[in-house]
Amino acid sequence: MRDGWSIDSGPQAQEAVLRSPWEWASAALLFVLLAFSSYLKGDVSQVANPAVYDFLLVAVMGVHVMLRIRFPRELGWPVLFWGLLFFGYALGALDALFPHRSRDFILVMVYLVASFAFFAAVIYDDPKRRLPAIWWGYVVAAFIASAIGLAAYFGVMPDAARYLKFGRVTSLFNDPNVFGAFLVAPILFLAMRLSLARSLKELLLVPVLGVLVLAIFLCFSRGAWANLMLSGAIFMALAFVTSRSAVQRFRIVLVMLFAAAGAVLIVGWALSSDAVQDLFAQRFSLSQSYDVGADGRFDRQLNALAHGLRDPLGMGPAQWEQETGLAPHNVYLNILLAGGYLSLLAYLAFIGLTLARGTAAVFRSAGSAYQPYLIVTIAAVTGQAAESIIIDVDNWRHLYLLFGLAWGGIALEARERRQKYAEWEQQSMPRSGPAEGFYA
Repeated sequence: MRDGWSIDSGPQAQEAVLRSPWEWASAALLFVLLAFSSYLKGDVSQVANPAVYDFLLVAVMGVHVMLRIRFPRELGWPVLFWGLLFFGYALGALDALFPHRSRDFILVMVYLVASFAFFAAVIYDDPKRRLPAIWWGYVVAAFIASAIGLAAYFGVMPDAARYLKFGRVTSLFNDPNVFGAFLVAPILFLAMRLSLARSLKELLLVPVLGVLVLAIFLCFSRGAWANLMLSGAIFMALAFVTSRSAVQRFRIVLVMLFAAAGAVLIVGWALSSDAVQDLFAQRFSLSQSYDVGADGRFDRQLNALAHGLRDPLGMGPAQWEQETGLAPHNVYLNILLAGGYLSLLAYLAFIGLTLARGTAAVFRSAGSAYQPYLIVTIAAVTGQAAESIIIDVDNWRHLYLLFGLAWGGIALEARERRQKYAEWEQQSMPRSGPAEGFYA
């Protein structure tokens, strides 16, 4: 029985879950893979900086490809846009002053785009098992990273400084901004699960959510805070509008009110510390000392934009920061500088198509088991796209996971529409019978 946009748990869904041992093994592999997705510390001076997650992902991708994973036709346009982006990168890299950095950057990007296509394909192939496995693995990774970061921040673990940067929680990441952005989607997912809760035991997710909210606050990332607020607003709007019952709408509003109240209590408790108060007052400002003035963030972005507009073919990936020593902290400017107009237009087309088709799929998938997951994903992707204006996100692994989750959901909805049309067409065809009329 379904209530609103709850997950299908009827007999057909249970029968599908028992289909084959490989599907269970695949779900287990994906869960383990995502559970390791938060350990990303490494040498930030290198363009190629593989982590344990990357080696695991390559292995899991290889196993699934050998077992003939199916890639949905809906990936055609996204792959075309990425291909155009890479073509622009290649043209720009022809005159690169540091060709080895462009080469490494392009190889890393090819791997990340391959991971996006892989996640879309595994979801399309078996959403009932793999979607929960991926999301719960992601939640486990976020909780472990948050717990380690909080333990370091409050000084209850050895070598705490390793997991902090300038008094901000970085946990298992190199940068507090990446750590904060990583937590946004799991927070939305837990809010979604709580709005669908059918038993008291699911209230155990409340302290998990509290740990994640406290961790994202103590990373003191303005981008992550804005990302969470924007993503949360979009999530609530989509969930509310697509809900099919007044009861479900009431539960959504109730969960969000409790979440907001809980966040206020957590932040208020954290601000009882003088050190937290001082850092919060500093970070809560809309502009920092490094944002304004000569060589500030905004000045750097204006200079980068002027240079990018003068160079329509780009200068190659990973060149601008190497030449000037200053990063623009804007992924759209980075792409313009690296691959010129072609690469920027291709990336904007990919983002626009993802959000447009993803939002349409949300509304068309009413009552489906994957709709709640798609709502969370589209809300999170929107927040990441907005945060990209103030930070470089082109090598964030979790961003390509979200792209894959979005296009997996888009492909699922398209497949359902094709199946419904085929059934309608079959039912509409006249059945053959005895010859009548003129031909009798």
